Amino acid sequence: MARVGIVVRTPDVGAYVRRLASLPELQEVETVAGEFDLLVKLAAASAPRLDAVLDRVNGWRETVCTTTFVVLTRYR
Repeated sequence: MARVGIVVRTPDVGAYVRRLASLPELQEVETVAGEFDLLVKLAAASAPRLDAVLDRVNGWRETVCTTTFVVLTRYR
């Protein structure tokens, strides 16, 4: 499980989110205030698969940068 903060440069955030939604690893997307524009939750089967998904997202022209947080332990 990973969380990814994404900074985007696009007037159509909805279209960007729809593109994210096409990724099978996507669990949820939230718009947020602060350093990032979006906070994304991904569930990839392996570290190499997560790396491939991040490479794909970083290749989109609207993506300025991403910061990945890998979840080690979840507490409720």
